[in-house]
Amino acid sequence: MKTWERTASLYKQQNNPKQVLVSQVKQAKALQNLGLYRRAVELLASVLNLSNTKQDLKTTLEKVPASPETAALRTLGDSLRVIGNLPQAKLVLERTLVIAQKLNLPETIALTQLSLGNTSRAQINFDSTIDDRERIQVDTQAALNFYKQAASAPAIKVQAQLNQLSLPRCC
Repeated sequence: MKTWERTASLYKQQNNPKQVLVSQVKQAKALQNLGLYRRAVELLASVLNLSNTKQDLKTTLEKVPASPETAALRTLGDSLRVIGNLPQAKLVLERTLVIAQKLNLPETIALTQLSLGNTSRAQINFDSTIDDRERIQVDTQAALNFYKQAASAPAIKVQAQLNQLSLPRCC
């Protein structure tokens, strides 16, 4: 953690914002690895100048530039999913997918589709707790579609297929 903080600080001194962002994304991933997802969300929301309310988040996401921010957004979306903020996770990941598609970044597209599938899977788990069968069916189909799309990338094909096979058999 300290290494990434120092690295970001050095890049700030050198006036290299792109590398500052990369360092901060790596710092957020280190926080995730330590299980500190809320801190990762706070860091990335701060880095990307995102607000907390759903409406403000949607408006702010429209203004995020299409560039290295895709990695930061995907990491933010994954962190939001893990801490249980599924609506915001979905919103952030959908925006990430749009940006990655505009930039024609196949690996980022596939990784984001995998993340969206995982977010739909998390929603299935929530839906199961309230016994909402119709919603479970919709979310299962969404997860299935995202995993099928993600499986087109060789680097994550196996993971996407395994995730697909482990979905509930309701559809």
